[in-house]
Amino acid sequence: EAKENLGFGQACNLGLHWIYSQNGRAIVWLINPDAYFEAALPNPEDTQESQASLAIAFFAQHPEISILGTVVYDSTGEITTVGGKFTPGTAALVILNSLPQDLQADYFHTDWVSGCSLILNLANFKQCPSFDPRYFLYYEDLDFCLRYGQQGHQIAVTSMLKVFMIPLLLAIAIYSLNISTSLKAI
Repeated sequence: EAKENLGFGQACNLGLHWIYSQNGRAIVWLINPDAYFEAALPNPEDTQESQASLAIAFFAQHPEISILGTVVYDSTGEITTVGGKFTPGTAALVILNSLPQDLQADYFHTDWVSGCSLILNLANFKQCPSFDPRYFLYYEDLDFCLRYGQQGHQIAVTSMLKVFMIPLLLAIAIYSLNISTSLKAI
């Protein structure tokens, strides 16, 4: 456990290194606290388990994929991101907000996937993958995908899995309400 706020990347590194030391072939799903699965099932735990089962099944079919993203929706059901492509010769990123029209498979290759819902196939990494600790928050996923993509790791997005994101201002309001309620309870 960290004694201080490490930022997204370093906090993920803490967990990744522990998991990798326990099972270097694990499937690890990094998901933001303001992201959630579609509550299609009566019990939310069932939804999480079914999504995790789908992720495991995906990697059983496509073990060559190292970094997998999901389709990310906003709370109204609109797609916000399905990955991104780096502009050759620059560090510019074109964020994709729709699935390819000609999608024939259950995934497509991309250069970047959002860190809000990023799944790692640790079996494809000779060493534990890590976020650059110089990025406290924001852009750490972009750097992560760029570095590992340049090393030859396959990065993809699947249409089989989807995650919903709470808008930032609503997430802040919910967090503030929870903190306020928690403090009143003390």
